[in-house]
Amino acid sequence: MEKVEIDPRLATQLALEAKGFFPTQEAESSLRLALSGFQESRELTGHQGEVYTAQFSPNGELVVTASLDKTARIWDAQTLRVVRVLTGHDGRV
Repeated sequence: MEKVEIDPRLATQLALEAKGFFPTQEAESSLRLALSGFQESRELTGHQGEVYTAQFSPNGELVVTASLDKTARIWDAQTLRVVRVLTGHDGRV
């Protein structure tokens, strides 16, 4: 039997997309399974308040985070560098 290599990033992105289109228990289960295989942990630092959401762009190249610090940040998903900080909000984003 041939060993199959699974890319945890791709599996997670696909599971997130599936859950977005079909919010079923099966999609949730797939997402949890994909996340359990994701052993790499990388930290996005820069917000001054609690971050309560993060989303990948459709092509998986960017991540946007929204925070209680009244900003949203757009990150390069590969380098984890900030691409843009969206400011000027009156409350949490």
